[in-house]
Amino acid sequence: MRLAEDTSLRDVDGFRVATPGGRIGWVEERWLDDAGETTAVAVRLPDGQRGLVLRDDVAEVRPDESLIEVRPDARLLELEPPHLKPGPDGVLSASWTTSGHALALPSLSPPAPVASAPVNSEPSFFGSLIVLYAGLLVIACFLTGLCFLVPYLVTGNPY
Repeated sequence: MRLAEDTSLRDVDGFRVATPGGRIGWVEERWLDDAGETTAVAVRLPDGQRGLVLRDDVAEVRPDESLIEVRPDARLLELEPPHLKPGPDGVLSASWTTSGHALALPSLSPPAPVASAPVNSEPSFFGSLIVLYAGLLVIACFLTGLCFLVPYLVTGNPY
């Protein structure tokens, strides 16, 4: 779906983030405004850094593919490490801030195509039959050998 003015970025945690040139990372968390609407997403990059993509830089959201596509000229703002501060009444407050620097948009290589299973992945009847008879043959050979081994160990004579 195209991102319009009234479209929100709800439920995008874990979505892959990509530019037209390739994937750059995945959404780690959403940043909300005072009204509770998502205004930016924190993106985890392949090298472990975190960046912030603003809502205005998002070109398209594809929920069926779990993908957010950003514009080619999008700015990826560098996030500083999160800070934990004691607030009023001893309540802890955690916050992230941007350093103001823009990160270069990395590019991950496209994923290797996944080999799909054949349409009929159920084993054939004859294949199952061969496995069954092979198993019975192994069991029969084991029991026959055991019938000769036990008397040999007890009496010294295999029969």
